[in-house]
Amino acid sequence: MSFINEFFFRKFTDFDRALKNPKKVRTLKLIISATDFNDYSNQLNLFINLREISIHVSVNHSNRFPIEIGNLNNLEKITILNYPLTEFPKCLVNLQNLKYLCLRGNEIEEVPEFKKKVFQNLKVLKLENCELKRIPEFVADLNELEVLSFAITKLNTISEIKLPETIQELNVSGTMISSINKKNLPGCLKKLILNNSLYNFEQSKVDYRDIKKLESTIPHVKVIKYIY
Repeated sequence: MSFINEFFFRKFTDFDRALKNPKKVRTLKLIISATDFNDYSNQLNLFINLREISIHVSVNHSNRFPIEIGNLNNLEKITILNYPLTEFPKCLVNLQNLKYLCLRGNEIEEVPEFKKKVFQNLKVLKLENCELKRIPEFVADLNELEVLSFAITKLNTISEIKLPETIQELNVSGTMISSINKKNLPGCLKKLILNNSLYNFEQSKVDYRDIKKLESTIPHVKVIKYIY
């Protein structure tokens, strides 16, 4: 199966194998189980045609974030799991083709303001399982955004900024938010996940087929009957 992924789809899970012909690699999914990732990260610049990168840290890892990712201008999808980040990686803001960004399992408390608009093609943004206390300012300018998640963070409100009207799904489960005023929600919103509950805004009615499907995979999901 790995041969098929590598040969036909250019998907790699082994960094050494990917390095044999880095210009042909389109997807790189790594699980870091050693503390010497810096030895590899310095060579990320070679993957000039990379479209997707996923890094999952499975051990205590104190090395620097691989800022070389910020030089991979063709990247469309980034997933960083359990990397011990304490600051938002500013090296990512120049990736103009980025459509999906997930940073989960870190110690980020806030995201700095940027002097220019960033992530203008982003459709999915997930800043999850971290110490984030307020919604980043740049979110207000993400006019292509469709999915936004701040699950398992320290947020206590979403009213600080105006969320993009394009958002169709908003996840604030596991936060300090207990209720939301509907006027603060995007006009295109279809799904809101709040404290492990789901409300479907489509035609102001609950789609019970959707709920049944969710309940089969997430037993604790319930329907929110109303929002004040």
